[in-house]
Amino acid sequence: MRLSKPLSALYSTEAPTSRVDEVGLNPKISNAFVNVASENLTEVQSKVVPEMLSTNNGVLVRAKTGTGKTYAFGLPLMNEWITDKNFERQESVHSLIINPTRDLAFQTQMALDRIWKQCGGQSKRRIDLCVGQVKYDQILRGVNGRTKSAAFVATPGRLEDMLNSKPDFRNAFKDLRHFVIDEADVLCDNDFKEALLSIVKTLKANHSDPSKLKVTMFSATMDNNTKELADRLMGPEHKYIDVTSGREVTDSVNQSLITTDGLYETFAVAMELLLEKLSERNSKVIVFMPNIKATEYFYELAREILGNKFGPRFPVLPLHGNLRQSRRNTVQTRFRNARSGVLISSNVGARGMDFPGVNCVIQLGVQLETASHTHRVGRTGRAGTTGESISILSKAEKFYAERLRKEGHVLEEIEKPQVSEAIESEIKSAGKFIRPDYNSLLSSMLGTYASVPRLDRDADPKALVLDCGRLYQAMVGGERLLQVSARDLDRFGVTKEDIDGVFQVDGVLKGNYRPRGNSYGNRNGNRSGNRNGYRNGNGSGNRNRDNDWNSGRRSDRNFGSRDNRGRNDQRRRSYDRWDKQDDHY
Repeated sequence: MRLSKPLSALYSTEAPTSRVDEVGLNPKISNAFVNVASENLTEVQSKVVPEMLSTNNGVLVRAKTGTGKTYAFGLPLMNEWITDKNFERQESVHSLIINPTRDLAFQTQMALDRIWKQCGGQSKRRIDLCVGQVKYDQILRGVNGRTKSAAFVATPGRLEDMLNSKPDFRNAFKDLRHFVIDEADVLCDNDFKEALLSIVKTLKANHSDPSKLKVTMFSATMDNNTKELADRLMGPEHKYIDVTSGREVTDSVNQSLITTDGLYETFAVAMELLLEKLSERNSKVIVFMPNIKATEYFYELAREILGNKFGPRFPVLPLHGNLRQSRRNTVQTRFRNARSGVLISSNVGARGMDFPGVNCVIQLGVQLETASHTHRVGRTGRAGTTGESISILSKAEKFYAERLRKEGHVLEEIEKPQVSEAIESEIKSAGKFIRPDYNSLLSSMLGTYASVPRLDRDADPKALVLDCGRLYQAMVGGERLLQVSARDLDRFGVTKEDIDGVFQVDGVLKGNYRPRGNSYGNRNGNRSGNRNGYRNGNGSGNRNRDNDWNSGRRSDRNFGSRDNRGRNDQRRRSYDRWDKQDDHY
């Protein structure tokens, strides 16, 4: 996968505050940075680089998305490599960088490699990957070969597995100097925290002198979990650098809100809005969907409708965890290099991914965590440009807008575009060509909504579930009803009268709403283990968490499973499968 210059998100969103040759870097490093990026540093770079060069204590950094965090930690690391006379002869890996997703790990490795290849001279030490879908033998070459890896960029699943199962790999970190935790708020989540703590414990237990291991953490959002973990890993003496001014989204992005009457209108309005935006010259748009099934459906829909209007060569691209990594790499490269186009994405494209020239982000539906909204917005308004983020919510989802506003997001309500009869007709007729699995889509939407009432007391669970049923009716037409189990609907507290004429129910409704639960069963036996809200029955049991963390976590990962016994044991055994398959978003 090839990165095109400029690397906008990696160096140039905030106003520059220092020249790169003024912060104490070796001239080879600063010259390489000028060639690849800029003569100037961003605010986060100008504050973090000198700190990492001068202190032995850990550093916790809070910075907005797209402000250049990758080079903020990368430049000091490479500066140590190039100034250490014994660097080429060292047996130990010098630096370890951990990302929550393979996609971000690939991007980080390539961004740092561009600098290192220019300033490293004749160095044979490389920046290597330790992620799923990179073969074990290839990873081990970096520690068993004649020349050791300078650094590894890793994801938690594969890294923990390699540390626990490969002694040669584990011993290669005995003199590790730097451990960088990128997107720390994600890695501090319960889904990753256990693995992260296990990794740190192994690194310190195997280290020749743990006091020399310096931890640095970066995050766009900051919660108690992140702060507590920072204290635990770095001690109370660590430095805290905050360059957000209390705001997690750059001022260059205008955020607005469109409210629709229901989910079907949400899809229709999104398509109308997409056509409007793409009619402008050099328009690049990312559409974020609430889960993987919705992503797949809307991609097929957009490809059919936009292909008819703009031609088959117009880039309409999908990005989600069900795609193989090679396919995702191809999609990212093509969209990154395109002047115009649309990317239909799940949360896999939300954090840290740099796509230059994106002038609009469209978000459909709710997310369980507002941090996801922040990172989605951060895909536009980069490199000092302006951007636009439009959230489209149904009336039943309107509570989410208030939740965002309480956390500081300024959402301007705008009038929804009038959906043309042509678009209405094309959406309905497109189903004949794309043959979507509406049952899977709606089961996934129900799964996404499953934990919402438990997490947000302003949500109306009945309104959410009825919206799903009406979406199904609008899509399939006629009198067909979505078939669901009574056990599923009982979690939303609906009665027979509530859903009469909307769902076909298997079993007897109790009408009891129990917000404590988050295991939403489905008697259909579809139990593949995919964490995208719909168990599509392939029996694979994969429980991947390397990407798309939000749509497949507490919201819908248990929807459709009657028996969750042993889930915790399975989770502990499954890091490698999560890291390899990426199938839960």
